[in-house]
Amino acid sequence: MGKHIKDELLNRGWTQADLAYVMGRKPTEISNLMVGRRQLSPELAQELGVVLGEGAEHWLRIDSAFRLSQADYVD
Repeated sequence: MGKHIKDELLNRGWTQADLAYVMGRKPTEISNLMVGRRQLSPELAQELGVVLGEGAEHWLRIDSAFRLSQADYVD
């Protein structure tokens, strides 16, 4: 998740603090999201979709794929 957001920030020349400001969020919320300590909520996904583009579904898919990659495999 964080890599995708980081790539978008780099393309815009923004920092995490810039993203937090634009989204009206605390910088720690964005930092926690980017390192995987905070799960992406539907509300945050909508905000990312508006601010960074691609729509909320795009960001939710990325977060879901990340969460699945971190899960223990059960056979």
